[in-house]
Amino acid sequence: MITQDYDCGSATVKQDDVVALMVQKGLDRQEIFDKGWLNVEDIYRKAGWRVVFDKPGFRDTYPATYEFKRKTKHIKE
Repeated sequence: MITQDYDCGSATVKQDDVVALMVQKGLDRQEIFDKGWLNVEDIYRKAGWRVVFDKPGFRDTYPATYEFKRKTKHIKE
């Protein structure tokens, strides 16, 4: 899903889209949340990504999203 939306060094993926794909693949929606299978930020950070998870506050209505950005390598001169 990251590669499908990847443009200009980043991708934003809606959590609902991730869950829908997981359910389509045969996983149970409640089990996905109960087992924390959406808590992927640290895994991607260790693989060299900057990851921000944004979810709506109490009165907000926008969808929860993950934003993935490739960390840039610093070039020594």
